[in-house]
Amino acid sequence: MNDLAYALALIISAMVCLGVARMAWVRRGYRGSRALAVLMLGLTWWSFSYGLYWLPIPPDGYFWLDMTYFGVGVVPTALFYFTLYFTGRASEISPRLRWLLLIQPISMVLMLWTDPWHGLFFGERQPGLGAILTGGILFYGHVAYNYALILFCCVLFVHAYARAKGIYKQQIAAILLGVSIPFASNAASLAGYLPFPNLDTTPLAFAATGLVIAFALFELGLLDILPVARDAVVEQMADGVLVFDMRNRLVDVNPIGQRMLGLRGKKLIGREAEQLLKNWPQIVEHLGPALTSEVQLRLDGSQKRTFDVSLLPLRNQVTELSGRLVVVRDISQVVQAEQAVHRANRGLKKKITEIEKLQIQLREQAIRDALTGLFNRRYLEESLPREIAKMRRSQEPLSVAMLDIDHFKDFNDRYGHALGDSMLRHLATTLQEHVRLGDIVCRYGGEEFVVVLPGASQEVALLRIDYCRDIFKNHVLAHEDLELYSTFSAGIATFPDDGEETTELLRLADKALYRAKQNGRDQVTVVDVFEG
Repeated sequence: MNDLAYALALIISAMVCLGVARMAWVRRGYRGSRALAVLMLGLTWWSFSYGLYWLPIPPDGYFWLDMTYFGVGVVPTALFYFTLYFTGRASEISPRLRWLLLIQPISMVLMLWTDPWHGLFFGERQPGLGAILTGGILFYGHVAYNYALILFCCVLFVHAYARAKGIYKQQIAAILLGVSIPFASNAASLAGYLPFPNLDTTPLAFAATGLVIAFALFELGLLDILPVARDAVVEQMADGVLVFDMRNRLVDVNPIGQRMLGLRGKKLIGREAEQLLKNWPQIVEHLGPALTSEVQLRLDGSQKRTFDVSLLPLRNQVTELSGRLVVVRDISQVVQAEQAVHRANRGLKKKITEIEKLQIQLREQAIRDALTGLFNRRYLEESLPREIAKMRRSQEPLSVAMLDIDHFKDFNDRYGHALGDSMLRHLATTLQEHVRLGDIVCRYGGEEFVVVLPGASQEVALLRIDYCRDIFKNHVLAHEDLELYSTFSAGIATFPDDGEETTELLRLADKALYRAKQNGRDQVTVVDVFEG
């Protein structure tokens, strides 16, 4: 096996062990968790220092291999402590036993580091050999002691397994499996069945042991929840708990369950569900054939309350159905909160809709002329470049017509600004009614208007605007007993023949408009009349 790959596997193993040690320390209130944390820290050091040996990391030689023994000495002792705590034998750990358990790991480390003087621990080391299970008579003595201690732990767990029930039996089975892993690894190594005879896989095996133990503790059930007194669990629960036998007779109920369901009377135990829960027929109905069910019940009264009711099967030691567990949880506040959230969401959606409408209105106000309702100059400056770009891609013409009401100042002076405004609206209506749907009509400012005609050539634009001119000229603006008429002049510039940019087209259209006014007004003039 590649040295680097093996070193990486050991360091990863160390990190995993460190993570499990942290999990155990966080849960140090559980029985045996502190000893498990020390056990995993020992494995962390063992795997990490052994990984450094294979990198290699200075100092050279056997330094990091020897450093592994600080972890080797901790692991069996910590496992022994954990076993005593978990199997309920913590009272047997006397001060004298603590001191005795320290003798072996301390003496092992001392013999290891003094080996160059006596040669009884390693004897002659073989260069390049990285397996820890090689050495002298004292080395094998310590190996025998450590594995005897681990074997004794297994015996204690087997004894505890015979007495355990339910989830505890599963936990102990998993722990036994974990503790057997290093034994199996070591046996395979001694028998020559491992593919890497010069490598000690014991750290990896013990890392697997720690993971299995952690799984047994934290995944197969909490250590102290099952053995504690019933009063500490059931009586103080925030949920109501009722237990019925197979004949639907009440076997047990906690105080909160009595209050939630309104159960009164001293002799509740033994009463049948139909009689006891006559106000809750839904619960009685679900106590029927279905093994597991869940229902929400609503209690109407001075305060509306909602309960979540779960019904679960109870089985005996041979997995026969022996009764049903009913758990009642008051979720009134949750339901009320959800309803409040729904109301708030509805209100928020309404507000959002109103805001969107206001935004549309504001947008319209920003791009519309207040007097005529036409698009304003700002919108023209935004839309005309966009329309020119479209025509450039489609290779179609676009014409821009600039209009001006003839003698509008004289009209205002004679009839007043109110009628002047009416005449502006009159022209706006005429243009809107007689241009195409895709044409853009804008009030450019004062009495000036601009019509953008996408796709219209100079000839088509001239005919269309001249038609509008004729309609406007002959369309009366009635006001009281007055019949008012007016005319407009217009100039037309066409993309791309006359110009290709917005400002250029508007300038040329304005120039054509000026020429129309010079020629006598009430006419439409195109650029090529005076540009050529």
